[in-house]
Amino acid sequence: MNAKQKTSIRRMFSIRRMFSIRRMFSIRNIFKLSLIFISILALIAVRPARADTVYTVINTDDSGVGSLRWAIVAANDSPGADTITFNITSGCAIDTGICTLWPGSPLPELTDDGTTIDGYTQSGAAAATADTGAVILIQISGSMAGAANGLTISSANNVIRGLAINGFERDGITIGFSEATGNVISGNYIGTDAGGTADLGNDWSGVCIYNGAQQNIIGGSTPGERNIISGNTVIGVEIYSVGTNNNTVSGNYIGTNANGTADLGNDSGGVYIHTGAQQNIIGGS
Repeated sequence: MNAKQKTSIRRMFSIRRMFSIRRMFSIRNIFKLSLIFISILALIAVRPARADTVYTVINTDDSGVGSLRWAIVAANDSPGADTITFNITSGCAIDTGICTLWPGSPLPELTDDGTTIDGYTQSGAAAATADTGAVILIQISGSMAGAANGLTISSANNVIRGLAINGFERDGITIGFSEATGNVISGNYIGTDAGGTADLGNDWSGVCIYNGAQQNIIGGSTPGERNIISGNTVIGVEIYSVGTNNNTVSGNYIGTNANGTADLGNDSGGVYIHTGAQQNIIGGS
């Protein structure tokens, strides 16, 4: 074998070795990348879910840290689920423990999805059961709020429970526009006092659902989800406008006291669906 042939063979083996090494590193890199990808997926799978942010109302003030107004603004500014709880220890009625909040202007709209306002977190409050009535200790009075709704909801998947909402110049609770879906209003006294016995009605409707709001629930199937919607000047529950569809009103006492034994009627009717609203469900327990 001459020198030229030897050089050719060496070059051939050198090329084969180079490709073999490259292939080996390529396989190793793919294997390493696969391990990294699997590790990332594992970390995502075990990462704990984001906990709700909790804002606690600690006074009956109309503004400032610890007020309901402050808590709603904070929840709106915090993306994701939030819960507004109550731990008011002063400024409440000595004999009943009822804490009354008097907003001096309209409260902020609920504009961020997934906010829960839970009046039953106040010490001593309790939802109704099959044997006992609700104990509601958080009352929002609209007597000083001017032309305002009690609560206005324009976002999705919010929950309002355990409140007495009365005396507002407009609706007790308004749920409006197509973004307002999947909201739940349960276990409230809307248009009565916190005891559910006196007419302190809101000047418009107790609950108004309108302008394309869909799949909202007023009430529920258990005693604890029952709303008392009575004493309001116009309608107990009003649902109207084209696109306001597939809402459910069930399991409530509308036009009675909390025990369902006395008339506290809404002046112009219990439930009114009009102006193009369709496929809404009324009734049931």
